[in-house]
Amino acid sequence: MDINTILKEWQRGSKLRNLSFLEINTSTLLDMDSCNREMRKDLNLELNIDDYRRPKTVKVSDDYTYTVPWDPFADQLIRGDGMIGTIFKTYKSYKYV
Repeated sequence: MDINTILKEWQRGSKLRNLSFLEINTSTLLDMDSCNREMRKDLNLELNIDDYRRPKTVKVSDDYTYTVPWDPFADQLIRGDGMIGTIFKTYKSYKYV
């Protein structure tokens, strides 16, 4: 299952309905723009608007609560029931000689 499929299933609410936190680290042989287009394909994303609906914290365990950072370049994936998923993009470039 690829990242785009996971995000589509979450947005539909058909799978991963109770998911409150997901971090995916991946690498690609594609350039950054191609990889980003492939991940976002056919998703209904909104610009990262800081409003009352956006979650500010995520309870990871009884002992740890994660504070969701504000990132003006992040995207919002909004589900039909109002749940909002924030997608952050971080790029690192490696050169091998």
